[in-house]
Amino acid sequence: MNFRKQLLREHSKKNALIIAHFILDHPDKMNDFVSIFLNKEPIISQRAAMSISAIDDINPKLLTPFVNKLMDALKESGHHIAVVRVTLRVLRTAKLPSERATELIDYCIEKVSNPKSPIAIKVFSINILTRYCNEYPELKNEVQSIIEDLLTHENSAGIRSCGPKALKTISKL
Repeated sequence: MNFRKQLLREHSKKNALIIAHFILDHPDKMNDFVSIFLNKEPIISQRAAMSISAIDDINPKLLTPFVNKLMDALKESGHHIAVVRVTLRVLRTAKLPSERATELIDYCIEKVSNPKSPIAIKVFSINILTRYCNEYPELKNEVQSIIEDLLTHENSAGIRSCGPKALKTISKL
């Protein structure tokens, strides 16, 4: 499959699933597709993000070899917001070495604390931070404080939904 050509064919869930299922059937093509996802052509990377999400839903282990590449992409500027959003979505459950986990925690704290961050980025960041509070109990108070502060300033449905759930999870740790 020519991924670029297929991505340009149409922007739809149906097309994203065609690509995802092709990759699931041909896992050796995953490296090529991740490279396309991480390129900085907005239309291509945005459309590829839908397929990466579908792959993550069906077989997240297929993305495991690429977590370092995805982490590196978070440090780069110029990516479409869909790349950042889907990368955080994938990293919610990915197993990272401690030094990469620390980088991700710092990144997520910055995104949740930044009023200009899109809601989806904040929501995925809250999910990641909540997860890491279990592994790093010293984070608990800081993350709890950040989420409480966010809830006093943010009225979006996404934050109103995930914020209290995260606080409840953190309080049980």
